[in-house]
Formats: sequence, structure tokens, C-alpha cells
Amino acid sequence: MVMTNILLVDDHPLVRNLTLKLVRFAGYRADAVATGAEALAALDGGRFDILLTDFRLAGALNGVELAANAESKQPGIGVIVMTAYTRAELGSLPARYRLLEKPFSVEELAVATAALQR
Repeated sequence: MVMTNILLVDDHPLVRNLTLKLVRFAGYRADAVATGAEALAALDGGRFDILLTDFRLAGALNGVELAANAESKQPGIGVIVMTAYTRAELGSLPARYRLLEKPFSVEELAVATAALQR
């Protein structure tokens, strides 16, 4: 079985490192970056199956804007948006995106990634 490759984007170092450990514990291959700009560079340099991004990021792009750019660079990439905001506070997300409300469990991460791999 081919291992799913995830690009994790979160600007908070502690949250990014803990989430990276969680993602790897769940059995996924993952790279982690802090900003939208770093994510775009990673997308240019490697192939990812899923973008797992925080909604609020430091810098010019939020997670949804980053996702749109990721989809143009790597068509078919799955998108999971992590947030501490409620769905109502976020507004509408494209139906193809999955939402993970922080804090989330390994099981919730597995459900979201499995839904994107169908």
C-alpha cells in the first residue's frame, strides 16, 4: 500500500510539532512548514496527497487561500482545514474540503483523511 503524503501547515511551533507527531503516529508520511509561502515552496518541490492546514496563518494567506493555490499547483490534492473557530465563524468552505475542529483526535484525523482518499 502506498503511504499517504501530507503537507502540514501551522504557524504555531508547538501546535505544528504536536500535530506532526499525531499525523505520523496515525501512519502518514508528513512534512511540516510554518507559513503559506513555505507551503507553496514545498508544493513546488514535492508531491503531496493532502494539505492539512490551519485556517489562520501568519503572513499573506489564510488556510483556505493557501488551499486554492495548492489545488492549482497540484490538482486533486485533498484539503483538510484545522481550526479552533466554529463552522459558523469560518463561513462557507468548499464542500470538497474537510474541517477538523481543534482539538481533534487521531480517530477524527483518520476519518478526515480517509474521506479524501475515496
